[in-house]
Amino acid sequence: MESAFFLCQMFYPQLRKTRGAVVNISSISGQTSDGTGVLYHMTKAALDHMTRLVGGLLQSPLLLLRFAAAVN
Repeated sequence: MESAFFLCQMFYPQLRKTRGAVVNISSISGQTSDGTGVLYHMTKAALDHMTRLVGGLLQSPLLLLRFAAAVN
């Protein structure tokens, strides 16, 4: 989780300049739980949630951070 967050933060200026995209790879395990691999499921859910939040922040008309970059 830390690496995904810090990489988004570190590359923000370049993404803004080039109108680039952030693609976070996760799995269905972030949306389901089967009682196994609790930490794995939790980190996938956290990555999914962070991706949605960062994408929403970057596209928000209320923030000065708005620019044409995709976060998927």
